Amino acid sequence: MSLRGLIVASALVVTFSGIAGTASAQGENFSRNTDRPGNDIRSIPFRGDAEACLKLCFRERECRAWTFVKAGFQGASPVCWIKHTIPRAIPNRCCTSGVIRRNL
Repeated sequence: MSLRGLIVASALVVTFSGIAGTASAQGENFSRNTDRPGNDIRSIPFRGDAEACLKLCFRERECRAWTFVKAGFQGASPVCWIKHTIPRAIPNRCCTSGVIRRNL
């Protein structure tokens, strides 16, 4: 394989690895109209959306689950709840929730 071919192949592997990592971070772990009450590390008044809440959880080592509460349900602004364990999922139109699976 030429040097150019090797560089292109390497770039494709890196690109698809990043896509797979993002997909596995969301996959089953992004549930609209779902609340996961309890087991909170903290809540954060939020300006982002549910996907930004997921990303915030993913960046925190202790975070195992998250719930994004839409504006108007717990105040004028949305709220992102970061959780240290995985609470049971409950249907609720207030929220979008998910789970972060980590290889420990």
